[in-house]
Amino acid sequence: MSSQLGKQIIAGIIVGGLLSGGIFYLMGSTREEIQTLKADNEKLDMEVKKGYQLKASYEVLKKEVEEQEKRIAELIKLFPTDLERARVAYMVQKLASASALGQVQGWVNSDKPVKREYYMEYPATYKYSGGFPAFGRVLFKIFRFEKNKKNFDGRTIDN
Repeated sequence: MSSQLGKQIIAGIIVGGLLSGGIFYLMGSTREEIQTLKADNEKLDMEVKKGYQLKASYEVLKKEVEEQEKRIAELIKLFPTDLERARVAYMVQKLASASALGQVQGWVNSDKPVKREYYMEYPATYKYSGGFPAFGRVLFKIFRFEKNKKNFDGRTIDN
């Protein structure tokens, strides 16, 4: 190899090293920005994963809320309507008289309901005179009474 070519190679290596060093030095802030961006990307990735987990939890809870709303709607259907509630005293009286109980006192407090967390109470007081078998018969009829299937005389209604 000639000495001129060797000098050119050495000069090229030195210039290349200086250029590489200069570029490395000048890009120092860019490297820091890249490191910061990588850290931010990792944080965002973790937040996105957390968001997906929250979304999955939301979907599960949403499904559960829908099921509970259906259950509440079914329970509300079981509640007596205002008309039925007003006729409960009449129904109890009819069932008691059919069972040979004599009514001494009946009191329904529909004007002052007691509000509970999930329902309203409409207290009623009934006093009857009669024997134990008659009392048992009226309780049997009351417990056997089906909403919307029997009228207040105990006969089946065709809906």
